[in-house]
Amino acid sequence: MTETKRYLLLTLFPEVVPGPCGIGVVGRAAEKGLLQFSALNLREYGEGKHRLVDDTPYGGGDGMVMKPDPLVRAIEDARAAMPLGSPVILMSPHGPPFKQSIAHELAELPGLIMVCGRYEGIDQRVRTHFVDRELSLGDFVLSGGEAAALAILDAVARLVPGVLGNAESIREESFQRPFLEYPQYTRPPLFRGLPVPDVLLSGNHAHIRRWRLREALRATLLHRPDLLQHADLTPEEKKLLTQVQQETTSTHHAPTTSASIIQTMTPPPPLASGSSDERRLSSVPPDPSEQSNH
Repeated sequence: MTETKRYLLLTLFPEVVPGPCGIGVVGRAAEKGLLQFSALNLREYGEGKHRLVDDTPYGGGDGMVMKPDPLVRAIEDARAAMPLGSPVILMSPHGPPFKQSIAHELAELPGLIMVCGRYEGIDQRVRTHFVDRELSLGDFVLSGGEAAALAILDAVARLVPGVLGNAESIREESFQRPFLEYPQYTRPPLFRGLPVPDVLLSGNHAHIRRWRLREALRATLLHRPDLLQHADLTPEEKKLLTQVQQETTSTHHAPTTSASIIQTMTPPPPLASGSSDERRLSSVPPDPSEQSNH
């Protein structure tokens, strides 16, 4: 019998669980017992009558810092309750950016303990001595680590065997190779005068595979050229990328650099808001009462 993967959030707001992890394919996998999401309320470890978990920072400064004793006691209880090999992960701007390769690594583990900070951060002694690793979701400011932790858990949980009905879909998703995903189409074949590419209707699977690879390279070159800078491309991918660059240059009479291609290309039709292949970075001035939990 497959062992249940267990994911535990240490948070001041346990009501956020399961959140997005309780719906869709991940939610159904949890109902089947493949996954388990739970929360440990840090307030229960608070000190005194008011269950305090924070205090003013030594040396002065704005905001509050999460106290070490309540947090460490919660971490110790979490370690005791979770399967061996479940690392304690802190959502923190000090950590490396979360990537699909990290999601695959974490999906192999029996469980994860996610520490969600608040306020101006947590006592450095906790980070140094009681946390196994730190992860960042990106260069922006959140009110706390919960949203970032749930995003990571969703990315990890869907890679657990049996969660997705078709394992092949995982191999074809964005960032499995260092490319964005190829364009997707569905019925009808003609919508408001806009046709589906003929190759997708041809039934020739070899041609379809090659078209999808070429268009994935095209999308990556236009929208995320940074992903290609150090990519270890196969000979076929190198050849197709060269073709895409030549096609773009020939059509628009632009220099062959990625930057100039992006600047001169006519933008494609707008995608639906929130497309997974168009990542946006938006900056919001940080509120002094908020912590960079990302």
